[in-house]
Amino acid sequence: MYLTKKPYSFFFNWIFFFFSIYFFVGIFIFKDYGVSVDEEFHRQVGFFWLNYIFNLIPDSDLKSFLLERVSRGFFYDFTLPNVEQHQFYHIFFDILAGLFEIFLDFEDSRDIFLFRHFLNFIIFFISSIFFYNLIKLRFKDKYIPLIVTAIYIFTPRIFGESFYNPKDIIFLSVITIVFYFFFIFFKKINYKNCIILSLFLSIAIISRVAAFVVLVNFFIILLLENISSLKNFPSFLKYKIFVFFFTIIFTFFLWPYLWSNPFSNFTLAIKTFSKFNLDFYNLYLGEYIKTTNIPWHYIFVWFFISNPIFYSILSLLGFFFIFIRILKRFLKITSQKKKYHDLWRGLNEKFDLFIFLNITSYVFLILKLNASLYDSARQVYFFHFFLVYFAAYFLNIIKKIIKKKVLYILSFLYVFFLILINIYMHPYQHVYFNFIVQKPEKYFPIDYWGVSNMDALNFIIKNEKKEKIFIANSSFNSLHRTLRIINKENKKKIVLVGQEYNRADYILDNFYSEVNKKINKKYEIPSNFELYYQLTKSNITVYRIYKRKISI
Repeated sequence: MYLTKKPYSFFFNWIFFFFSIYFFVGIFIFKDYGVSVDEEFHRQVGFFWLNYIFNLIPDSDLKSFLLERVSRGFFYDFTLPNVEQHQFYHIFFDILAGLFEIFLDFEDSRDIFLFRHFLNFIIFFISSIFFYNLIKLRFKDKYIPLIVTAIYIFTPRIFGESFYNPKDIIFLSVITIVFYFFFIFFKKINYKNCIILSLFLSIAIISRVAAFVVLVNFFIILLLENISSLKNFPSFLKYKIFVFFFTIIFTFFLWPYLWSNPFSNFTLAIKTFSKFNLDFYNLYLGEYIKTTNIPWHYIFVWFFISNPIFYSILSLLGFFFIFIRILKRFLKITSQKKKYHDLWRGLNEKFDLFIFLNITSYVFLILKLNASLYDSARQVYFFHFFLVYFAAYFLNIIKKIIKKKVLYILSFLYVFFLILINIYMHPYQHVYFNFIVQKPEKYFPIDYWGVSNMDALNFIIKNEKKEKIFIANSSFNSLHRTLRIINKENKKKIVLVGQEYNRADYILDNFYSEVNKKINKKYEIPSNFELYYQLTKSNITVYRIYKRKISI
């Protein structure tokens, strides 16, 4: 067991109390979130590959049972992409959720998506435990691991999307677990740790092929190992080749897409996701820009406006101090073997360099490839792991300068502030902006995920007495998917009419558009509709509902 030296002790202390409270809060609130825009597609991805796998089983009652259950899961929606044309998508969460759905045999679509939200939360919850233990092993402090784990959990956008983001949050969770096992591997190199690390690395790769960069950086560390002496090089090389070999093997067995043509399909997946171009407009700094031509500062701007300021400060200072230390080590390297004349002193500094190397590699590749990024730069949510790690690094430095009690009190006050933000913003933490941006709906997309649509539809149903309510949508999000989580009785009352505003009783607008709204009038609200209701959280307008004016 890797979590502690005495695994059982974890269950009898105040840390267990913290995680228990977090777990029960998650259980209590996971039903509050609507369906996100990508969930139905990824559900179909899971069933596509399960159907592929089950068809390889010899004919039997089991095969018939599994294929029959899979056939129930396929759902036609004209707004969904064709899964057969997107076979390169990552499948870890999709297949896992699909398997659960097959054997739990849900009767209602609402139960299906609520369970997916529960599973999404559980995976992130597990990653938070691994994150805590990693920080505890690295910094050997009583309070810092708890403080930064709370930051890892309660950073608003991360917390909210941990219940329904089946791509970015899942990858963040898996990559966090991977780096925990990297630390264990660096601490004690043996075949057991090689196999465990390889398994989780392969899970990370099938969660997002970008994880392959971590494996490449692993070998860069190998080349830097004892740079002034090659004495232990053969031993290190043996184990790391073992990791590489088993990572490739596990990845092949866990990713059905590779079975027909491993090398060619893997190469295609890397090429596709290094330049994955969904060509549409995105609102950025008040202007509509193409997702295929984002400016270099895109991820940096989103980082500063969508996270609490204190989070950004801690992360940047931690990054800066690690960079300075690495630079000093580099400048002191000599050809002679002398004390401290290596790139790192011991396990901790070696691991810090590995963390630093990975995030700088990712930033470099994103800028070099001009990778397509969407609102909130959510594809790089996995940076959250690195940034909170840097925050822990800085807190560990600053505790030597100021009184520990003062540091811990200020830090816990900040965590309390994060919790209050989440309570106030609930269940719309994903639209959080800090005070730098006023009226963000004028400058940035708000609810890309369409999670607020569930609340908006329920509000209309609650306040409209008609048996049939015709609802149009003044944004890119599909309301058809939201119907999947509306209860059966309410669902019967709703008739969706897309952008046929002449048929609508109500128009829902959540400020997300794939076209340039300044020149394209696709989503323009007709003059015979008036504002009926708007939901505002912390000065951020999440959505507006317009109602047809009554003719006199």
